[in-house]
Amino acid sequence: MRLGAPLKRAASGGLNAIDPIIMRRWRARSGEADTAIPPRRLRARVGDPDIREWLPGGARVAGELNAILDGYGLPLTSFGSVCDFGCGSGRVLSHLQVAPGAQLHGMDVDAEAIEWVSEHLPHVDARPNPPLGPAPFGGDSFDFLCSISIFTHLNERSQRIWLAEVARLLAPGGLALLTVLGEDLRETWERGDRPGIAESQRLALAALPPLRDQGFVFAAEPRTRWNAWRYRGVEEDYGLSFWDHAALREAWSEWFEVLEIVPRSINWKQDAVLLRPAR
Repeated sequence: MRLGAPLKRAASGGLNAIDPIIMRRWRARSGEADTAIPPRRLRARVGDPDIREWLPGGARVAGELNAILDGYGLPLTSFGSVCDFGCGSGRVLSHLQVAPGAQLHGMDVDAEAIEWVSEHLPHVDARPNPPLGPAPFGGDSFDFLCSISIFTHLNERSQRIWLAEVARLLAPGGLALLTVLGEDLRETWERGDRPGIAESQRLALAALPPLRDQGFVFAAEPRTRWNAWRYRGVEEDYGLSFWDHAALREAWSEWFEVLEIVPRSINWKQDAVLLRPAR
């Protein structure tokens, strides 16, 4: 049986209230006494409220990212300045193993999540960013920038803004890894086989033209008073976005050389896009 939005909200509030107790018991059983783990309300904003999934889920995605970089001959430890754009409260960021002396940075629209990262991951330079930029760092700041599950949710206008910002942030010869959604995942959501999507959004997505014809499609996520807590600092133009690979290569060539697109390779079958600034 599916709970209605008010009951879901009440249940979530109850779980948030008892999260400190659950966390203490989990730490006692798991031996993770010293590992920094954000409270449930912050974990839930990135879709992983279950404490049993937070650490292994972040570690898995970091491992997938490392495998892609290793396969390209540029391991994460080869970069001197690394940034996680859309880092949230550090689900993946906390598992990024950089070289000794390398600088680790993060940014996100969720100011509360960034405050938590700054307090609990003091080795990270974490800063909040506005929904439509600019980024809170200077140009040529990073040798490597990753963004997991961010461009998967932005409409075309927001994507253009942030693609230009990513290109500005990367040092000459720098590398970016961004994730996008492809046709397979669009079909998965349309069938209702993937949770976390409203029925109205699923129907809107199904009504859009085929990705191979359109190149890019976007289905806005309906905002209600019951789900607004998930989108602090996020513009209204937020939902699910999907790219055809050929269309992406052409559109993103305005800012980047698209080195490779690795299908279904990271964070629940998202496509990883490896980029260098086109300058």
